[in-house]
Amino acid sequence: SPYRARRILREPTGAPRSAVAQPLTNLGKAMDEEEVEDPKAAIDAKCTATLACAKLLVKYEECAVRIEAKGSGQCSGQYMDYLGCVDHCVSHKLFSSLK
Repeated sequence: SPYRARRILREPTGAPRSAVAQPLTNLGKAMDEEEVEDPKAAIDAKCTATLACAKLLVKYEECAVRIEAKGSGQCSGQYMDYLGCVDHCVSHKLFSSLK
């Protein structure tokens, strides 16, 4: 999980010294509860495999190969098209699966 519990570090004398504050894990839930699996990851994988999004991914990868061979340029347009396709597909499926 990208979120970690905040730790309190102790100086050699025993006085607490706060570490950099980090977001808390399972905020508002009991520690013995099971963590809910994120449905977006599974839906992302399905949407990435759709024909429309796969074609855009191929275009991005072709651009990346050209740019690597040429040594300059960018493929941000192709990448944003691909991400937009995946996000559009996910948005239709994700929100209907949430409670």
